[in-house]
Amino acid sequence: MADPKEQFDEIHWNIVDVLREGRATPSYLSERVGESRQLVSQRLRDLRLSGYVEKVHKGLYELVEDPEDDMESSGGKEEISNVDEAIATIKEITKDESGDDERRGQLRDELPGSGDLLDRRVDAILSMYDLLREEGEAKKRRSPRCC
Repeated sequence: MADPKEQFDEIHWNIVDVLREGRATPSYLSERVGESRQLVSQRLRDLRLSGYVEKVHKGLYELVEDPEDDMESSGGKEEISNVDEAIATIKEITKDESGDDERRGQLRDELPGSGDLLDRRVDAILSMYDLLREEGEAKKRRSPRCC
């Protein structure tokens, strides 16, 4: 696909931002981005033809691929391709005693995606990490000491 930065204008990106939140109708998108319904429909057509947006029902659209993900992967960013690799990356990032803000930044750099979706991924990983760490510490306190 062509570089989305070159083919899309601000209206395209505003529509993508709204669609990141979930499915929407042209009327709703028009209201949210502050443009005419006709202009929004034209931009939706562009996004649909580019493969980023899909018409899931009459008058209902959803984002199926984020154009920013394409820009990141086309820029040479290596995506995590399997679970083992993802776990290794998370272990590497979380093994030191850096603060949550630093970990959050490292995870954002390593994980594919962007925007709210990426933020939710990072939050989920850090929450799971904290939960597992607390569970491990609790097990250590409960286990009998030997020798």
